[in-house]
Amino acid sequence: MTKECMRKLHESIRNDPQKYEEQKRKERERYYARKKAGKIKGIHEMGNRDQRKVRKSWRERSKKYCLKKKCNKKLEDNTPSTNPVPGPSRDNTICRRPQLEVGKRKRRKNTQHLKNEMNKLKKQLQNAMIRIDFEREHLIVYQRWVTKKMKIIVKGEEKICQKTVKEEVTCMQEELVSILEDSAVKFLMHVRNINHQQTTMNGIKKMLTSNDVLIHADFSENYVCKYGREVQSSHFGGSKQQITLHTVVVYHLSPDTLELKVTSYCSLSDSLRHDPSAICAHLKPIIMEIKRSQPSLKTAHIFTDSPVTQYRNRKMFYLIATFLAPELGVDALNWHYTESGHGKGAPDGVGGCLKRIADSLVGRGKDMNNFNRLTDELAANSKKINVIKIAAQSIDKLLPKKLKAFKGTMCIHQVTWTKKYQFLLQARHLSCLLCSPGEACSHYGIGVIKLPINYSRNIKHNKKNQTWLL
Repeated sequence: MTKECMRKLHESIRNDPQKYEEQKRKERERYYARKKAGKIKGIHEMGNRDQRKVRKSWRERSKKYCLKKKCNKKLEDNTPSTNPVPGPSRDNTICRRPQLEVGKRKRRKNTQHLKNEMNKLKKQLQNAMIRIDFEREHLIVYQRWVTKKMKIIVKGEEKICQKTVKEEVTCMQEELVSILEDSAVKFLMHVRNINHQQTTMNGIKKMLTSNDVLIHADFSENYVCKYGREVQSSHFGGSKQQITLHTVVVYHLSPDTLELKVTSYCSLSDSLRHDPSAICAHLKPIIMEIKRSQPSLKTAHIFTDSPVTQYRNRKMFYLIATFLAPELGVDALNWHYTESGHGKGAPDGVGGCLKRIADSLVGRGKDMNNFNRLTDELAANSKKINVIKIAAQSIDKLLPKKLKAFKGTMCIHQVTWTKKYQFLLQARHLSCLLCSPGEACSHYGIGVIKLPINYSRNIKHNKKNQTWLL
């Protein structure tokens, strides 16, 4: 009864121009008041998460509207005419059915669509397949980069060293084509790995929750200490101290606004070690900061490049399960490796920014001659980068004397660990977000890395280790 009364009231208002105009005026005033109070925002004034939510609702409404139109059109086509049946003189029209016309229209539309797709594929095939005629015995000259062992004389003694040089090669055209065919498969796989890992990282950023964190880490090139003014012997000498820079960019959702928050860190050490033990020492204070800001952390994703001497080796696999995962206190840890030679990212920008700050201070006459001076100056002059000083660590004691190497380490691009299976690491050829971390991947699985069962004895950390956050 109430709905019927409201319907009649709205209908009477619409029929009266003055009342209808008055109602619209009040609605506009309410709208502007709510917009001024900030209760109504435009799509460009919202955050990224809210924009995605609104656009998703738009898409759903559009789908519902299109579906409703299709249903109405189908009903109109299939509903018989209300006109009287024609007489015997026009019996030929009685057998006509609207469904036939509808089917003809659909067939024409589908046929045209298939023709357009075939034309597109033909053009792509013509561009891809280019036939080249050449003389097989004709010689061609090209240049390539090669690593060669060369003999050099140092202080009267002959020594052998490796150098990468560009050499000129002369061969027949047929040989060059066969070389191209052999290298094309490797190159295409290399490009596939680059795109897949980058797409995975972007996907993780979009799917982050309040219980997840993404850590992107990389070693920056060592910084060479400098003086504001130097004598010639000091400037050209090779005895200057070097400082290790390990840069990290952390992505997580803000607990208040649920917007993506980015925090940059740089840990400095006077030790020049870049091995797994040093990596864990650099990550430990950052992990403490992450746990302080996200106490309900459950899943961690770590992205690094893939040098065998640093992040991708048997010692690092062991420390992922025995040190990093317990320190983070997570239920699952995924370590992703970028394709070899393509690990550049946000951490490299952090390292470049700090080195530029240090060089600008040297240009103003300040001395960056030792570890403490450099860390203090960078901490005072870098506004949005957290500078951390790393002291000596004893993480080497956690490593057993003998660790078995995993066959296929060079092919690994993802290692996963779960709290449920603490003694196992799932190794994958490429990162997979469809399979859970604890199970064998049906898409890119390589095998299982088994850890020594008695590794839990080594998890007792040395509490004397110290780190300082500046």
